[in-house]
Amino acid sequence: MNLKTVKFPAPSIRCQRGDYLLQARDGRIRVYWVEDLVKLSRLVPFGEDALVEEQAILDSERPAYKDEIYLLLTVYERGAASLVEAKRAVRRGDLGPATEGLCLNISHFPTSSSHVYQAVARGQP
Repeated sequence: MNLKTVKFPAPSIRCQRGDYLLQARDGRIRVYWVEDLVKLSRLVPFGEDALVEEQAILDSERPAYKDEIYLLLTVYERGAASLVEAKRAVRRGDLGPATEGLCLNISHFPTSSSHVYQAVARGQP
């Protein structure tokens, strides 16, 4: 079996579906839930009522978004003053209103300002 892997960019966090991301921003901790990790492919017009992946028609150019990792996220409006408070809010399910379907490049979450939090340890019910 020949697997094509996509490497995490060096300065970014390492996360999985179901993890919470806690990011320090403007003196607050913002909480995100990782819905999924995805790759993107640019679609371009093909005829009048169809689209085709850009990489299918490029000759020698590199396709947009090639080998980049994107996160589908739910972002919670309520922030926290500290990592401890953010983790407590996650455990209690007290995160406030949420917006689903945010798509961000994983590079927006460098290890210098972002932390991965698992409310339940992997392999646990």
